[in-house]
Amino acid sequence: MNMVDKMLEELYNEFREKENAGTLANYIPELTKVNPRNFGIVLTTVDGYQYAYGDTGVEFTIQSVSKPFVYGMAIHEHGVEKVLEKISVEPSGDAFNSISLYPDSGRPFNPMINAGAITATSLVWQVHKEETFAKILDTFSIYAGSSLEIDQSIYNSENETGHRNRAIAYLLRNFNILQTEVEAPLDVYFKQCSIKVTC
Repeated sequence: MNMVDKMLEELYNEFREKENAGTLANYIPELTKVNPRNFGIVLTTVDGYQYAYGDTGVEFTIQSVSKPFVYGMAIHEHGVEKVLEKISVEPSGDAFNSISLYPDSGRPFNPMINAGAITATSLVWQVHKEETFAKILDTFSIYAGSSLEIDQSIYNSENETGHRNRAIAYLLRNFNILQTEVEAPLDVYFKQCSIKVTC
């Protein structure tokens, strides 16, 4: 066993044995059905070799891990300067679903909170309109190296209970941060969070 294998196996065993004191996310009711015992670690080296331990083949929804990828897509479509006009890059210190906006402009503090992520999705929506989710899914599939799909039950749950995200989106529209309709890009945001991946 090489050194990387040994270190990852030790980490996997150490954290697998720790008591899971966390709770399942209940703000999306369907997420409460996820098995909290699933745990996996994958490390991919720059030359493409993968080390995998645990439940690495179990699918889960990407949720907030989608945020940096869509932010990158927004930058690709509009350039850094235009994106910075709509989304700052300052740490907020607030929860992911906080309404962290600059009071004078309504600009989200960063792309990793929901307000910034919804704005990034809206920027991609400005370019691709009704094809936006297909573009995101294709892009994520390229990154994953396999064809990805949506978890319909998670998406339905997010869409039915996403009232806070709707409030954030309409507040962003009020400040003209979102310059398109609200519901269509927000629907894409719910879908992008519901894409199924594995480690």
